[in-house]
Amino acid sequence: MKDSSWEQYGQQDPYFGVCTDSRYKNENLNEDTLKEFFQSGEVHVTEVLTKIKNYFPHADIAGFKQVLDFGCGTGRLLIPFARRFEKVTGIDIAAGMLAEAEKNLKERKLNNVTLIQSADITNVKFPEPFDFVHTYIVLQHIPVKLGYPIMDKLIDAVREDGYGMIQFTYANYMSRFKNKKYMLKANYEWFHQFSNILKGKSPGAPHMQMNNYDLPHVFNILKKYKLKQTCLDFTDHGGFLGLCLYFNK
Repeated sequence: MKDSSWEQYGQQDPYFGVCTDSRYKNENLNEDTLKEFFQSGEVHVTEVLTKIKNYFPHADIAGFKQVLDFGCGTGRLLIPFARRFEKVTGIDIAAGMLAEAEKNLKERKLNNVTLIQSADITNVKFPEPFDFVHTYIVLQHIPVKLGYPIMDKLIDAVREDGYGMIQFTYANYMSRFKNKKYMLKANYEWFHQFSNILKGKSPGAPHMQMNNYDLPHVFNILKKYKLKQTCLDFTDHGGFLGLCLYFNK
């Protein structure tokens, strides 16, 4: 996904950019929908931590000190992580998203979160390794040529005997024609603008990429780290098939 598209979502429709549900578009946001939005983050984090405990019974979740959420958006998952752990780092490509996340954290008086703006974390030097790294419904929006090194970096950033959950997509139910159209929109600005006009949208309306990762390539990255244990959960978001990869390093 292009930086400009992410920044458009960050400035114009940040909550919809995180969860593509019409309830979270700016014109539909109210106290109730925002409450639902953040509650969904609490549910997700609770489920992830429960699965870590189930998959890795020896995991000392209460002892986690440093947690990283890559693609943190407006803070939907940062907030529940910050309520549970000592230090949390959130990374996102869009300044608009991070500004909204900072506001949401301040409203809840959470001051244990470091926010970093970055599209490519492969050159980011973290001061110390993390006990837990997490990314969810993020890598699918990143071109795979950049996504593979990011996935590698996320695993590398975990301390010895630390844990992670990395979610990515690997296939979809779209026809070959629709997949081709999707790729044209992602790679050719004129085609993207033309498609927007046909749909009655502004030519410059952002396009949200959905990219599939090659499983053998992903597994080669995992093999490199000789992880102690891995567990897989399957996901299906509107026909986009994915995996949640849980691991103990």
